[in-house]
Amino acid sequence: MAISLGRRGAWMRAGTSIAALYFAGVPLAAAAQDNVAAEPASVEQSQPEGAAIVVTGTRVGRDGYDAPTPTTVVGRELLDAKAPATIVDALVTLPAFKNSSTASTAGVGNSGTAGQSFVNLRGIGANRTLVLLDGQRVVPSTAVGTVDVSILPSLLIERVDVVTGGASAAWGSDAVSGVVNFVLDTRFEGLRGTLEAGITDEGDNATYKGGVAFGTPLGDRGHFVISGEFLKAEGVAPFSRQNNRYPLATVVTNPGYAPTNGQFQRLILPYAYFSGVSWGGVITSGPLQGTRFGPGGAIGQFPYGHYIGRVYQALDGPADEPWLNELAYLALPQERASGFAKLSWDVGDDLSLYATALAATTRPGPYFTTPANTAVTGAFTIRRENPFIPAPIAAQMDSLSLTSISLGRYSADWGRGEVRRTNETWRGVVGLQGGIGGGWTLDAYAQYGRNTNVFIIGNNALVANLRNAIDVVQGPNGPVCRSTLTSPGNGCQPLNPFGVGVASAAAIDYVLGTSRAELELTQKVVAASVSGEPFATWAGPVSFAVGAEYREEQAVQTADALSQAGAFAIGNPQALEGGFDVREGFAELVVPLARDGGVPLHALDLNGAVRYTDYSTSGGVTTWKLGVNYAPVEGLRFRATRSRDIRAPNILELYSAPIQQSAGIIDPLSNTQYLTQTFSVGNPALEPETADTTAAGVVFQPRFLPGLQASVDYYNIEIDGAIATLSLQEIVNRCFAGSAALCDLITRSAATGAITRIDNPFLNLQSVKTDGLDIELGYSAPLGGGRFGIRLLANRVFSLETSDGVTSIDRAGDLLNGQPEWAGNLTLSYANAGFRAVADASYIGSGKYDVTFDTPTAISDNSVPARTVVNLQLSQDVGGGDGRRELFFHVANLFDTAPPPIFTISGGANYDRVGRAFRVGFRFEM
Repeated sequence: MAISLGRRGAWMRAGTSIAALYFAGVPLAAAAQDNVAAEPASVEQSQPEGAAIVVTGTRVGRDGYDAPTPTTVVGRELLDAKAPATIVDALVTLPAFKNSSTASTAGVGNSGTAGQSFVNLRGIGANRTLVLLDGQRVVPSTAVGTVDVSILPSLLIERVDVVTGGASAAWGSDAVSGVVNFVLDTRFEGLRGTLEAGITDEGDNATYKGGVAFGTPLGDRGHFVISGEFLKAEGVAPFSRQNNRYPLATVVTNPGYAPTNGQFQRLILPYAYFSGVSWGGVITSGPLQGTRFGPGGAIGQFPYGHYIGRVYQALDGPADEPWLNELAYLALPQERASGFAKLSWDVGDDLSLYATALAATTRPGPYFTTPANTAVTGAFTIRRENPFIPAPIAAQMDSLSLTSISLGRYSADWGRGEVRRTNETWRGVVGLQGGIGGGWTLDAYAQYGRNTNVFIIGNNALVANLRNAIDVVQGPNGPVCRSTLTSPGNGCQPLNPFGVGVASAAAIDYVLGTSRAELELTQKVVAASVSGEPFATWAGPVSFAVGAEYREEQAVQTADALSQAGAFAIGNPQALEGGFDVREGFAELVVPLARDGGVPLHALDLNGAVRYTDYSTSGGVTTWKLGVNYAPVEGLRFRATRSRDIRAPNILELYSAPIQQSAGIIDPLSNTQYLTQTFSVGNPALEPETADTTAAGVVFQPRFLPGLQASVDYYNIEIDGAIATLSLQEIVNRCFAGSAALCDLITRSAATGAITRIDNPFLNLQSVKTDGLDIELGYSAPLGGGRFGIRLLANRVFSLETSDGVTSIDRAGDLLNGQPEWAGNLTLSYANAGFRAVADASYIGSGKYDVTFDTPTAISDNSVPARTVVNLQLSQDVGGGDGRRELFFHVANLFDTAPPPIFTISGGANYDRVGRAFRVGFRFEM
């Protein structure tokens, strides 16, 4: 068995405690073979003579070397056992991944990346995790440089290497928290396929998946492999679960709080609905406050409850009233199709010329999002002369001498916002790979990739048109917009806001529009490296690699004119054009200092790497790595690395025009909660982040207990000049504390003093420090004629501290930011005579909702309980003979474990929000 990134010659073995772990009697990194009666073999024993094992922890090649950088290897067997709809669904169960994006983490889903899949090591940002495909970069799927891993050819994935430490010297920028390398079986021969269908316990999110891969030799020198896959998932729509039909737990501001009265400043309450909007409109101030308008304009009383604030109030039970996440999907509907092909030709005994092509299309949605509502745009001012005011209300206004009323409305009857996205990726690579004589290997390639993302929000309110259409007077022939009197022919259509279903179709068409943005990203890469063993020390040959790379990335986004003018209530994508190019060179060296020297010097190796990178945007920077492997006796190994890593600013951080979002903040001037507009802004003066990463650990592989593998690794990552924006609450709080510069970022209403806008530029303002432990344990042994396997992965976060020079916050144990102190994944398996059972349990530890709520009266309940989700898969080989023909039945979330109430719909760690789900399928290989 050979594990390779193509044909890179004699590369070195994994720096991991589990590269040789056994899963159901098969090495995790091996192809799926069912030989459960066999005794466990070591990695070396399972390889044919001269075979190479290539792992992402290093770039140089040498047999029998364990790299010092910890690397978790997830083999095809484990991926099949987790039966993921997309590959990220399997990876997010590993504790090193935190806050990774999947189709079920979208929430309301207003953003342009909803429905895509991004891996996030350590939870310090997906843009600090470098994603590779066969050791090569992939064209980004977003302007922040992240790659949607769902587009990768999962049928051909042989394994996934997860380097859980800094790797910039070996692989380049963005590898601050590590590297995730998807290794393909591009020498596959035969036919492989899958056909699957699934549904939830509630009868929704019907999912259909199919794929086939084929590989064949072409004469004596050629080889061709091709694969294609398709996925359709119907999603989990709003209101489809008992616990998402009403607000189960919401953080609201307590209007009765004062610093000295002992009450909580914030309350976590059920049944928290908007306090100032209603489906057909509600008068929000003055003597007529609370008058609401229902179907057909029927007049009634708005149900005010408890803790009534500017945004929220709490009722006594479920009600038919709008609330913040009433349109949240627990899983987005999606369609995905992808294809991959590789043609290679041996131009020498060990040198191949190859070409690969990848094409993929993903279509999340359509799905609904926020309709026109005054919680975002501000309440309507309706003047007394408006002829749409119901007669009883007009009479009361006259008796009270009211010249206007303020109306809050959540206008679902006009049409909810509808989001549609299409993301297309094209990528081609040509390269030369293999031996070039004298023990040297060459890896040279040129790559071009293009990603096109179209993002559309339909039924999006046009704020100016909405204001015009609401301001109505009586004309000679009926109601008319006031603006039409001074500007005849302006197209304004008078809109009746008093009740559900009373607005005319013409008025609705006038106040709603469609925003559209198209983002095209291109990536060009030319790279070459050579590796070999130029000389030897007394302990063995020295391994050396050297290489150079040129990369160019460009982004161009076009947007409709109305969006660029900020005309819509939500979204408003802006035009964007920018890019950078980078030139870099690297060298890596492994020097053996002892080999088979007996106790206490069984083995000792040093590893070093250096890379110089020159960015067109920010200049040159040097990264480096030093590592050591020390084995005092066979089966016990100590490893340590120290590295300098970087992340260069991405195109969005450099060049973006203001990007509009909505966010809730508390104004310390009045202890009032606002839903305000915020705009993040690019900054061309940004410099690369720099990180110092330290890792040290021990690996235990005792000879007296074959099949046991264990490791414990400590990691410490310290990032300086981290690119970030301040939290909106921090901007407001510091302005209140006296920072004039931050007050300049805040816009307030001249009439009311309410915060209406906050600008938030990207800055090199933070330092980030995180440290913790990674624990891995695996064991496999014969049992009852079959084979039993156990694998445990655990992560303990000691700290995740961010500081901007003024405020320092340690987010360890902060569940709002997806940082449980403890997380783990336990897999138990048993295989016998073609039957296999796998139980997989993922644990997310308890913690605080928000660690910044650290005073006794900051919040009513700051605790979040732990959650464990258990999955079960049963499979049976029904073919016999050569190959594999396997039926499987998979149950996700076997015990239907719900997330903590505060995270029922969105936020927090990677909780399962869908509930128990079933999947059946047939896999074959022949």
